[in-house]
Amino acid sequence: GLETHAQPVRRAGGGPAGAAPTANAASAAADKSDEVSDDLSSRLLARERLKMWMEMMEEGRRRGHRPDAYLPEDGAVWRAYEALQMSEGRVDFDGMLSLCRALLADASSGARRRFLSMYSHLIVDEFQDNSAVQTELLLLMTAPHAPRLTVVGDDDQCIYAFRGAEPGNFRQLRGYFADAGHKIAEAQLSANYRSAGHIVHVAAGLLAGCVTREQRGPLTPSRPDGARVELWRCADARAQARAIARAIKSAHAKDGVAWGDMAALYRIFNAGKLGQLNSALQSEL
Repeated sequence: GLETHAQPVRRAGGGPAGAAPTANAASAAADKSDEVSDDLSSRLLARERLKMWMEMMEEGRRRGHRPDAYLPEDGAVWRAYEALQMSEGRVDFDGMLSLCRALLADASSGARRRFLSMYSHLIVDEFQDNSAVQTELLLLMTAPHAPRLTVVGDDDQCIYAFRGAEPGNFRQLRGYFADAGHKIAEAQLSANYRSAGHIVHVAAGLLAGCVTREQRGPLTPSRPDGARVELWRCADARAQARAIARAIKSAHAKDGVAWGDMAALYRIFNAGKLGQLNSALQSEL
């Protein structure tokens, strides 16, 4: 126990201390430990609450909500965060969207009228990745009586759910303009110039059961089928990095593929230059 490993404690007079001071020291240490533990717990709880509030505000602003729609404490945090941005002269990305939408929606500001007088045609690429507030902003940027808007995209590539994008953007936009009595022209591009045939066919098979996607004809690959798609099962991220590094090394040594003809694509930066894949490449190569 504590007393077995402790050095003898001496009184001010020089004699060995009795059990009471040792017990007091142990009690003080325990109290200090409890204080540290409570402080750490409080910090972790505060961090979790802060994370929750940030996610709440991001999601709310992407969907066009306002603080008044939330519980009083949550709404107060939201308003305090916006006030802090204004006082510091800083605005985050969601804030820029919300402020711009509010400005264009305010008829008294005249901002929408001036914008429409400057720009008569709009083109939006990657429209499948728009959030609800971005779509609202786009409609405010479009002349209500004579909209001249072209959107391009592919809902099969809707990968920005973390930014509020959802499948169905094209359907919602189509419905909005149809209800307003505007003519809509659509064109489907069915030729795929990017991927080898096997990749196109595997992707089509994976997406065939998605009920929210736009109805369309099949994509036609313009490139040869190429190598077959492989599915690797790796125990964890480190094992995956090692497998990729060894495959690159094998392709160069056995198949004569030049180093410059190979590349590894990754979604997260930590997997690359400063992360696990870089470490595996350095180890294997």
